[in-house]
Order: sequence, then structure tokens, then C-alpha cells
Amino acid sequence: MIAAVFWLLLATSTVPTALQRQGIFSEAVEGLLPEILDPATRRPFSNNIIPENTMDPAAVSLLSRYPLPTSGGTANNYRRTGKETDNQNQYDMRVDHRFSAMNSLFVRYSSFNAFAGFGTQRPNRLRDPNLPNGQRTTSRYFYTDAFVAAPQFTIGTSSRNPIQGPGFQDIDVALIKRVEFRERYTAEVRVEVFNLTNTPPLGAPNTVLGSPGFGSLTSAGDPRVVQLAAKMHF
Repeated sequence: MIAAVFWLLLATSTVPTALQRQGIFSEAVEGLLPEILDPATRRPFSNNIIPENTMDPAAVSLLSRYPLPTSGGTANNYRRTGKETDNQNQYDMRVDHRFSAMNSLFVRYSSFNAFAGFGTQRPNRLRDPNLPNGQRTTSRYFYTDAFVAAPQFTIGTSSRNPIQGPGFQDIDVALIKRVEFRERYTAEVRVEVFNLTNTPPLGAPNTVLGSPGFGSLTSAGDPRVVQLAAKMHF
């Protein structure tokens, strides 16, 4: 069976409410009403209302640039549909074969590949950062010079997931043998092998611009694992 699934990426953020933009903090946050203090005197504002004449004009201007909430509440109150694509390819296949009522075998194959995003503020992108397959190494998985830091307080030009990760391919095999004793008892012996080909399941590259390991692979999943198990049914 082959199935295709499509979905819209819904992003959720927290933005100031209409009352908060006016200096009115009478709305509960996670069920609690916070106490707003005057930073000059360390005394609470009356009724949790910041007087308009004490509000910094630059802060008021910044608040006006945030969109208004699209839902109620003071947290996670702004929802929007993402406008960027998130390319992920995943394939799973499983084959079960029963040799007899007492002997069976299953094989599972999984493959997954996706694009990695950034762990910090998005940088400016200068060119395609993906190296050809033959030039990728664990110490330099993509063109690190394809990105530069964006100016402070600006959003970089890079897309959300510009780097294709290493992905992984995995084959798991299990052989099951059952033996009956005196009609009431059945012994089951299982031999299971995970990551049969011992293919390194490399982790995602380091995408924190400016960090010492930027562009390198520093993590991996488990190597081949062989597991023996026995079970008695009665």
C-alpha cells in the first residue's frame, strides 16, 4: 500500500494583547495575575496599569508592529499557516512471511531524509549551501561560507530548512521459532537484528552559525544490535 499525506504547517506564537499594548495588565497569565512593578520605585502599579506617560515611545512603537492576537488568552494566542515548504521523504516497507504455523520471519526497511533548520536566528543566505554527495564529510557537511549573520534586529534571508540532512536507511530482521510441548506449552525463540547492514544513522548537522562545530556532524544513532529472546506460553 502506498499512501500520500499532505498537511498545512500551523505555527503558533505569543503576541501582546490589545490591553497589554495600552499598559493594562489585568488579564491572568496561566491562571495567575502577575504583579507589575514600577522599575524606578519597585512599587506595584495601581490596578496593574502602567500610566501612559511613563511608557517609552520606542517600546510603544515596537509593540504596534506586532500583529494582534487571533485567539483568546495571553499565551500562544497568534496562529498562522506557514508559507514555507518543509521537504521530508520517508519510506517504510515491511514483509511478513510465515513458513508454517510455528515459524515466521519479518523484514522491515525504513528510509528518511529531511532538510535541517537553524538553531538560532536565521542568517543571510549567499548561495546554495548543499555540497555534492561525494564531497560531504562529518567535519564539513555543507558550505559553511554560504551563510553570514544577519544585522542585529533583522530577519535573515535564509529559508527555514535550506540544508539537506544525511537521512538514514535501516533494515530490521526478526526470525521467530515456536515449539509445542504436550499441547499446553509453547516455547518461542526470537532472533532480532536491528540495523542489519550496520549503516551509520548520522544525526543532523550543527546549524548554529558562529559555533565551533557549525556545519559538522557530531551525533549518530545506534549501530547494529542483535537481540535474542525466549518466551514460554502455557
